[in-house]
Amino acid sequence: MIPRKTLGLLLGGILLASSAHPDEPGFTTIFNGRDLTGWDAMPGAWKVSEGAIVSVGDKSGHRNWIIWRGGVLEDFELRLKFKYIAGNSGVQVRSYEMEGWQVRGYQVEVAAQDKMGLWHHSLAPMKHRSHLATAGQRNSIANDGTKQVVQFASPETVQAAFREGEWNEMTLIGRGPTLIQSVNGVVLAELTDEERALSRRSGLLAFQDHGKGTLAAFKDIRIKHLRPTPQVKKNKPNVLFIVSDDLNTDLSCYGHGLVQSPNIDRIADRGVRFQRAYCQYPVCNPSRSSFMTGLYPDQTGVLSNGGDFRKKHPDLVTLPQMFQKAGYHVARVGKIYHYGVPTQIGTPGEDDAASWHETVNPKGIDKEVEDQIHSLVPGSFGGTLSWLKVPSTDAQHTDGVGATEAIRLLEKNHPSKTGKPFFLAMGFYRPHTPYVAPPHYFDLYPQDKIVPVMEKPGDRDDIPPAALNDRKFQRELTVERRKEIIQAYYASVTLMDAQVGRLLDELDRLKLRDDTIIVFLSDHGYHLGAHGLWQKSDLFEGSTHVPLIIADPRKKTAGRSAQSPAELVDLYPTLAELCGLKAPGHVQGISLAAALSNPDKATRRHALSVTVSRAYQTNKELPRKEQIMGYTLRTDRHRYTEWNAGDFGAELYDYQTDPEEFTNLALSAEHERLVKQMRDALHTRVKAAQ
Repeated sequence: MIPRKTLGLLLGGILLASSAHPDEPGFTTIFNGRDLTGWDAMPGAWKVSEGAIVSVGDKSGHRNWIIWRGGVLEDFELRLKFKYIAGNSGVQVRSYEMEGWQVRGYQVEVAAQDKMGLWHHSLAPMKHRSHLATAGQRNSIANDGTKQVVQFASPETVQAAFREGEWNEMTLIGRGPTLIQSVNGVVLAELTDEERALSRRSGLLAFQDHGKGTLAAFKDIRIKHLRPTPQVKKNKPNVLFIVSDDLNTDLSCYGHGLVQSPNIDRIADRGVRFQRAYCQYPVCNPSRSSFMTGLYPDQTGVLSNGGDFRKKHPDLVTLPQMFQKAGYHVARVGKIYHYGVPTQIGTPGEDDAASWHETVNPKGIDKEVEDQIHSLVPGSFGGTLSWLKVPSTDAQHTDGVGATEAIRLLEKNHPSKTGKPFFLAMGFYRPHTPYVAPPHYFDLYPQDKIVPVMEKPGDRDDIPPAALNDRKFQRELTVERRKEIIQAYYASVTLMDAQVGRLLDELDRLKLRDDTIIVFLSDHGYHLGAHGLWQKSDLFEGSTHVPLIIADPRKKTAGRSAQSPAELVDLYPTLAELCGLKAPGHVQGISLAAALSNPDKATRRHALSVTVSRAYQTNKELPRKEQIMGYTLRTDRHRYTEWNAGDFGAELYDYQTDPEEFTNLALSAEHERLVKQMRDALHTRVKAAQ
């Protein structure tokens, strides 16, 4: 804690009610000077004293953050008063939040005089871009990372404007890719950052204490948004429904330390990120059939990539058909219902024609270079690990072609032209195998920075054989080959992310952003080596956990995360409620609309997923003719799984103590009561989903 005498020095001269400041048109005061209403601080790390937010002088060495929960900074002007006595602190803008109040983003130092004017950019624990600009510099970083430095003044000259131990006025301006810091009316440093896959244009505001006995305080905090505040309209909102293929949660906004996903992060900055979202079946067709119909997989009758929900439900109203009936123009680009990838790229695949007014089936260079693709099974590209670095531009790839077509449809079907809102579904193909991408995305992931997940000795000893859906040649991969494959997967992720960015830019250009709900999801998760597994189709966390982000411009919760379990089947009733539509009576799931208004609200106790075991393909001890059904229930802490009602084994994992699912607790006498509770809940959920 700060000694009483030092605290008096730090806050000397502040009046308890000193929240008034000269009239500043367009500015909003975001700290009331009395308490932390509207702010979220790491427990015990920050306090309010005499009208200021104050660091408590923690010396643990752990960084501590306090986050403003009032919205996102995009184009903005931030004004505040700050006082620095000791240690190291900072102001972070255009940031994103990780678990445990961890914040990553652009940071300008609040430190000793010779450190002032220093811009950093922390992306994640393994990626930190330091000294992007220092005092007296006007620095520009180009798309390819090339840096141009202009020293417009000596560091000492501009740093002299800052007075240690006294109150100083700081102004931060963010406009487009440019960030400018001024202290007491003097520009200290200017940064323009346009580097591919790294530059951020929006995000949270936070203060940081480096945990080194920092004594710093902030008050009179005012913000002016330079982009007009969205005006709530009575018209029904548009919907941009973006689905990625085989994407796990290895994304910056989900806290991954290496993957660069600035555009998916932009959606997270604008909306609510669901931390515990799960697919209902970890394979393409069953999952997509489920969330597009609002039914669980057993109800659709689709339990493999070969199924068709129309055989069981010929007249069912799908999610896009609900929007058709409500007067929307409904279009699809790419893979929304099942496609065989890459074999069916350029065709309608297994599409549901009744769902759309118009469709586009893109085809790019990745389909044309199949004879060059590296594959663990020569000649096979979809069901096995396969990859290629191909000299090309983004626009040549199937996802690039798809984004171009989606942009064309946004302009063509603009509500000002059609008189109708639109529902546009954009289905990207990457990062599904084959992982084909241009060299500049491979370059973002040097193999010496990739640390593959390796199978731990004894990991499989307590796992039921039915749970292990091995694929040929994948468990035996060398470390070098694993790095090569993961590099290609991540390159494909960032290629896809760049196309997401093109769609967001087009919404801005067409002035559709404030009228359009954006949904981003993947059809299921994806393994990159955990338990010796790759790809999908099992019921472990890696295969069932999915990214899910919903951005509704009418909500005031931009940049927040929801911890309550969610299911992809919840999307149908959620979009119905958000758009003021009535979902058909057959629709299952629970609307997540309440979580968009209050991300702390618990919408579910658990999430249900199902799969048919494929383990017999490599394990000859399992029956080939008997279908082994696996069902799993995921709460906020545990996962319980049964194979054929337990006849082929059961699993219980505690993610609080065992996030890697190393210890199966299902047979532990100590957990017998919990197993019974989870079993009963699972059986109830399975029965209701039949």
